[in-house]
Amino acid sequence: MDFLSNTERRYEDWGAQVMEAAAVPSAGGAVIPATLVSGLKNTNVTEGESVTLQCQISGHPTPVIMWFREDYKIESSIDFQIIYKNGFAQLVIREAFAEDSGRFTCTATNEAGTVSTSCYLLVQVSEDIESREDVAVVTEHVETAEKLVTEEAKEETVSQVSAAGAEAAAEAAAPPAAPFFITKPSVQKLVEGGSVVFECKVGGSPKPHIIWKKGGVPLTTGYRYKVAYKKETGECKLEISMTFADDAGEYSVYVKNQLGEVSASANLLEEEEYEVYMKKQQETFKTEVTAMVQEPRVGDLPPMEQTTTTTTTTTTIISGQEFHLSAMELRTIQDLEVSIMRITYREIVSEDGELMVTATPTEATQPSFQTPVKNYRIRDGMSVTFHCKTTGMPLPK
Repeated sequence: MDFLSNTERRYEDWGAQVMEAAAVPSAGGAVIPATLVSGLKNTNVTEGESVTLQCQISGHPTPVIMWFREDYKIESSIDFQIIYKNGFAQLVIREAFAEDSGRFTCTATNEAGTVSTSCYLLVQVSEDIESREDVAVVTEHVETAEKLVTEEAKEETVSQVSAAGAEAAAEAAAPPAAPFFITKPSVQKLVEGGSVVFECKVGGSPKPHIIWKKGGVPLTTGYRYKVAYKKETGECKLEISMTFADDAGEYSVYVKNQLGEVSASANLLEEEEYEVYMKKQQETFKTEVTAMVQEPRVGDLPPMEQTTTTTTTTTTIISGQEFHLSAMELRTIQDLEVSIMRITYREIVSEDGELMVTATPTEATQPSFQTPVKNYRIRDGMSVTFHCKTTGMPLPK
């Protein structure tokens, strides 16, 4: 009820701005601007149901109808059917998913003007949907098994039923335990047009159900979201593809069984916010390391070699601690670099199935890095993205 009342107020405020027809003077007087007879209404449905959003619009000549969801144009398809007949504009969503929730707008335009109307659609997910589906599947298997039982196939049928119920039996044998997190989701960086994955691992007995939410709205597999949950291992994933700036925010995962419920949240941050967050984490990490550091024992750090020969000691310094590369490690790195340098441009292009790109001697430039790869220090369980920017003509591979 709070959602509907809030959306009603938002709709009224927004409607005051958009529901104005931009009238254009007509020469003959027969042209009638697109006019809104009845607007869209806020709608609340359960996931999996079909939903029809409808408004009534008049005008002459017949206006062109367009539908939008959160300012993104909707194209007519098997899942989203757009209809305009006898003055009624309809958007039919064949099967509504949680990620379809949001603001929908219908615009009508003819040569005399434009009119718009909007509403909010809320697709709710019942927390016991998954459990009902599991029960339905088990019931279907049992009924099928009963029909196939004959005197000649009793032994085979028993083995099949036993295999189907093995997991349930193992779960029943496990001691009861409320849901808990083995690993929690971590902060991720939003790169527009890319993809991002939130991961966690849960436990509990009976095996818990999980629900991912953003802003209180449940998220399920659909257009840009993919939810995966392996009950046998407890691994949970939420993958978002083709990310937009609007995807930034807090994402939560709720884990529930008959003995309790737990939840955890993580933010999807835009690049600037993510960099600030990572700097704070690094400062915190440095402070903790400084507080916990102890006097090194003999042999903890190999001594620096002072030599007058041409042999050099490769040393990497991280926050005052020295990590020496052995001769074998250094040789391995050099071998890898040599093998990489031997790969030709033609071989890389051919492997990727692309065409060779050439440039005239006057246009050709050596490849170089505008932004080199940076060093990062992260905590266990956190994610990191390495990136760089190159220049050159033709564009380097």
